[in-house]
Amino acid sequence: MLRTEQLLEITSALSRATTHQDVLEVVVNQAMRELGAVAGGVMELSEDGAHLILTHGRGMSVEMMQAYSMLASDAPFPTSDVLRTHQPVFLQTNAEWLARYPRPSGVAFEERSRAVLPLLIGDRLLGLITLSFDGTRTIDPSEQTFMMAVAANCAQALERARLFEAEQRARAEAEAASGAKSDFLAVMSHELRTPLTAVIGYADLLDGEVPGPLNEAQKLHIKRMKASAWHLLDLISDILSFSKIEAGREEANLHVFSVNDLAREVISVIIPQAERKGLAVQLQLPQDHMTMYSDAAKVRQILLNLLTNAVKFTESGSVRLSVSASQSEVVFIVEDSGPGVASHDRERVFEAFTQLDQSATRAIGGVGLGLSVSRKLARLLGGDIQVESAPEGGATFTLRLAAMAPTQDPQ
Repeated sequence: MLRTEQLLEITSALSRATTHQDVLEVVVNQAMRELGAVAGGVMELSEDGAHLILTHGRGMSVEMMQAYSMLASDAPFPTSDVLRTHQPVFLQTNAEWLARYPRPSGVAFEERSRAVLPLLIGDRLLGLITLSFDGTRTIDPSEQTFMMAVAANCAQALERARLFEAEQRARAEAEAASGAKSDFLAVMSHELRTPLTAVIGYADLLDGEVPGPLNEAQKLHIKRMKASAWHLLDLISDILSFSKIEAGREEANLHVFSVNDLAREVISVIIPQAERKGLAVQLQLPQDHMTMYSDAAKVRQILLNLLTNAVKFTESGSVRLSVSASQSEVVFIVEDSGPGVASHDRERVFEAFTQLDQSATRAIGGVGLGLSVSRKLARLLGGDIQVESAPEGGATFTLRLAAMAPTQDPQ
């Protein structure tokens, strides 16, 4: 019963250790105490497997620490036998040591019993534990079994710590890479917006015939140039929003605004696009005037993305925006009569840079960011977007937003 309690004590201590160094300290200190050793250490195998490196030791003389600091895998020590056979070595007297191995050069060789235990994960050797006991000690089979059980628990703890630290490093590297990507996208988007805004401004001057009159063909070309420039600006805005959200830098600018006015505004923006395709545009608002406390610019961006997508992918029929509200939330529903979305693709449409039909989307245009950005913005505002659809049955996107910010009150 005592051995079982000791093993539970060691296992409990190892379960609380997460880092590699914490585990090493528990392995040496706890194992030494429970096994009654006066000196001990953990030696781990180098990456090339050619050396054993003492990574933690206690109770060893300076000379012994130096002797064990780095051993070749074939050094004339008990360690080489453990490496070769994956079996423990037990030496109950100095005479047993000297009969099998030479005396360590320059080391005061005290009368001790010794145990060298492999740290195994399956057939893979991580290293070994060395333990020394005062005087001559008979290490009977039951005690050997107990020591091997301790070593097995120690090996599992070292492997857990290795995996944990590898995961932490991978996560840190991924976060650093993601931060660098977001910074690049933000800078690139900002730098592109500046000259593009100037292009749109000069196009407006030409369209207004400020420099001089235009013929009909020139006016048509200017309108197409402006439409393409605005489309590119929308794409750049999506990339900028996406990069800021990914970097955790997007913030909500909350204030009270008219839901009715915002809905009419976004509908007026998409009407020209819809008319060019012969689509009917419908707006349904409740009779009572509605207000909400949120970020109007972000709500506008979400609705424009949803409505622009609806027009883009609808070749005939209609696009409809319906708005309703309760005391707790405002619901915006965008419906179209387009090709719809298959059930297995309903969540994929919200993934960044996802295009469900490569041939169609390549012809229509877009980088697959609009819906991803819209959902992220909706969740930033305490809401969400869901889609209901069926192939060839049109799509319905529902945006639900809190009528009041969850943690703030209007001033």
